[in-house]
Amino acid sequence: MKQDIVNIEQSEYWNQKSGPKWVKLDPPMNERFSILTDELFSRANIKADDKVLDIGCGAGETSFRASQLVGHSGHVTGADISETLLSFAKSKFSAISNLDFNLCDAQNHQFEQGRFDKVISRFGVMFFENPVEAFKNICLSLKENGSLNFVCWSHMTENEFFTEGADIITKYTQKHLLPVTRDP
Repeated sequence: MKQDIVNIEQSEYWNQKSGPKWVKLDPPMNERFSILTDELFSRANIKADDKVLDIGCGAGETSFRASQLVGHSGHVTGADISETLLSFAKSKFSAISNLDFNLCDAQNHQFEQGRFDKVISRFGVMFFENPVEAFKNICLSLKENGSLNFVCWSHMTENEFFTEGADIITKYTQKHLLPVTRDP
């Protein structure tokens, strides 16, 4: 339901610009993030029968991985603001019965209160328009003693993932690249 998406700028970005690119690069992106994904899942400690919410699930790889851990009596809901990425995820994982995908903005979507044992996110939570409101809303969906685990990066200028390549180019060519001026 598009009407509950308040983060219009990110929705447009992930539907029109980055979503189609991610779909094309899905396998190498998952490989690139595999170490951090493994750490996320290690800390989340997802178990059989768990109900899991995957915020910013994108192309669905983390949702699928969680669905394998919860078994047939558990369930995973992937949530994202990108129709492009969710369409890809739905087609890729259509045969998985304990997994569904929801087009929504986690900042204000009315998730069922107290439904989820675990909430996870791999690089999804840093795009919130209003992080405080988003986390308040997400926490309402957790069961008592539920857990929230996520991986996210800091501002781009403080993140080697974005700056290391430019630093290497500068070192060997003495050409300074334009500074990072915006978040994704």
